[in-house]
Amino acid sequence: MEVYLTDKAFLSIVLSGIEVYRDEVLGVLLGYELVDGDLVVEYAIPYQTAKRSKREVEPIRHREIRVLNILDRLTNFHHLGYFHSHTEFRGERGVAELSEIDKESLDEGKIELIIAINDAKRKFSWRCSDTDIYGSIDKFHIHLACFKRESKGKIMRVQISCPYILGLSELYEL
Repeated sequence: MEVYLTDKAFLSIVLSGIEVYRDEVLGVLLGYELVDGDLVVEYAIPYQTAKRSKREVEPIRHREIRVLNILDRLTNFHHLGYFHSHTEFRGERGVAELSEIDKESLDEGKIELIIAINDAKRKFSWRCSDTDIYGSIDKFHIHLACFKRESKGKIMRVQISCPYILGLSELYEL
């Protein structure tokens, strides 16, 4: 399985994470499933009223329900899951891994995209590993990873791809 991020989704995830850097960001992922089971994330919409701190973020449930209830009336895209950030705090670097709380809150069949944002010690171009995307921009090091809870409860790390940033990285020194 692979998760493709459009340029719009990538920009929203990265910019909303950098905007509140040192606090965490949380948002909803909207898109669709391809016939082969891969997912396309068209939009990533950050929650403006999420309860944020340096080490956790959670939605205000009645507001989240309000938003999710009207999605079908506004778009043909599906709610694929969520994204949130892990940031550097008190010398401890943010990691693109699920915390125990993240694992508990990941719903079956949904994805969770983690964006780890840290101070960049050096600049390097955007790359893909077997599963993740990482690179630096300005003074930030960004690492994106995606996870999915399977039907039997098992959580797997899934391949994430964003042709937009890899192509942009070739054209410009970010």
